[in-house]
Amino acid sequence: MNDNRIRVLIVDDETAPLKLLETSAAMAGLAPTCATDAAQAMEAHALDPFPVIFLDWMMPGTTGLELCSTIRKAADGVWPVVVIVTARETPVDLKEALAAGADDYMTKSAMNIETLRIRFTIASNIAEERQKRRTAEQALSRAHATLEKRFDDLCLALNLLRIGAILLDKQGNIRFFSKGAEGLLGVRSEHALGKSWKIALSADDPGKQELEKALETGEQARHKIPMKIETMAGPGRWIEVEIKDDPRGDDKKILFLYDVSDIHNLRRQLEKESKFFGMLGKSPAMEELKRQIQEFAQINWTVMIEGETGAGKELIARAIHFSSPRKDKPFVAVNTAGLSDSLLASQLFGHRKGSFTGATEDHIGLFESAQGGTLFLDEIGDISPAVQVSLLRALEQGCIIRVGESHERKINVRFLAATHKDLAEEARAGRMRQDLLFRIRGARITAPPLRARREDIELLARHFLSVAKAATGKGVEGFAQETVEAMMEYYWPGNVRELKSAVEYSLIRCRGQFILKQDLPPEITGAAPMGKPSGPPPPREMSIEEAMRQSRGNRSKAAKLLGISRSTLYRRIEEEEGAQ
Repeated sequence: MNDNRIRVLIVDDETAPLKLLETSAAMAGLAPTCATDAAQAMEAHALDPFPVIFLDWMMPGTTGLELCSTIRKAADGVWPVVVIVTARETPVDLKEALAAGADDYMTKSAMNIETLRIRFTIASNIAEERQKRRTAEQALSRAHATLEKRFDDLCLALNLLRIGAILLDKQGNIRFFSKGAEGLLGVRSEHALGKSWKIALSADDPGKQELEKALETGEQARHKIPMKIETMAGPGRWIEVEIKDDPRGDDKKILFLYDVSDIHNLRRQLEKESKFFGMLGKSPAMEELKRQIQEFAQINWTVMIEGETGAGKELIARAIHFSSPRKDKPFVAVNTAGLSDSLLASQLFGHRKGSFTGATEDHIGLFESAQGGTLFLDEIGDISPAVQVSLLRALEQGCIIRVGESHERKINVRFLAATHKDLAEEARAGRMRQDLLFRIRGARITAPPLRARREDIELLARHFLSVAKAATGKGVEGFAQETVEAMMEYYWPGNVRELKSAVEYSLIRCRGQFILKQDLPPEITGAAPMGKPSGPPPPREMSIEEAMRQSRGNRSKAAKLLGISRSTLYRRIEEEEGAQ
């Protein structure tokens, strides 16, 4: 017997119709069990309830209608399909059968194999649907009980966390208000429950309007909403509101509130300080630099960043990257100074396991790490000619070969390089390949030395002081005027990096509210003999005429001597010619 067949109980006190019903049930694919009276039928049904029951109405003792009523009253969650079979054929009989709880009614005069097979098939289909619905209802009931318990546990947990939680009904009124929400919003739960969320969240109008729109959208389209909350207890807070649908349905919503006041304040401070990707300054030289960065950022060319040590060449490289279409891809920077040929090749191109002593596993190089983004190579003038060959191939062919491998790997990387050396002189001396030099100098930017942007010295010094104060906790107000004058007169061979170190040194030495001249490093005040720094004289002491004379009319070299860009030099020449 197929155990998957639907079981049917057939009850009739007459042998012939009982046999006919049993045969028809088997033909319909059901598993029949026969009983000849109500007592026998109830005993079998009590042991294992049947999903389908065919009952003869007229039986000695308990009738089929009485048995049907008894089965319905003792159902205990089981609701079998009951069909009354009878010789009676009046409309009143049908009403009585239905009133007793029967699902269907058929007369014995219409009974034949085919009709009964169809009736049994219909009854079994109804029984299957009822079983599926009952199983689903039981699962839903268990799930609802689980959700109720989880919700109670969640409420307890949220009350212990520093996260606000608010449960809204479908009208937008507050049903639950956590302790965290009380602290963030400055509202007691008893004053919030039953009221609209708009009353509890005393936020700025734009935040309320955005939250109101988000409550009407689907969960997938929502995002965290920033809001400024005004409280009576103190200064306002910045929060972010996240909306989630209540898993129990009924259009309820759960609002999660996060305190982001500290993050917001830090962002404002960073935005105020970092006017242009971390570079501070408002001098003409800096404005010209920013313009060049924005121009070169949009062109996918290699850019050579030239300038003295400490002038901020890496900051320029970062500004180019984060102003470019590649800004969402990696920015990878490496300083080549002091690296051996083998180590540098491994760092740039990667290596295969076992390719040299110590190569215990495969290594992805910086070119591959920067895939889709930007690779910045600082102090490119220190790279040996051997590594320069591989670098040139990578730039020209757009592919690299890992150390220890023979096959090429395609790369999509923008290349930026920096140096403080004169690469043309390096090429003449044989330390720089000319083909590589010509390849990387397609576009050039000169980082202006600090002495060429003296208007920015005080601004930078105050910025470095504020950062150092935050780190040390010293209550220094600022710089004395004589200190500012001394910093403005100094040559700054170490540029911005030297200025930062000088401010930190002065803060440590300072004993009052203002940094005095004697607090500055001795090389700035002249207390220690240093001699005049090597290199070109300060640009403020050199005229354009003198720079052109020393460079023998080469405007690029003249601009470099003056510490300004070529375009700035051209503009100043035009201004002087126009004034004559």
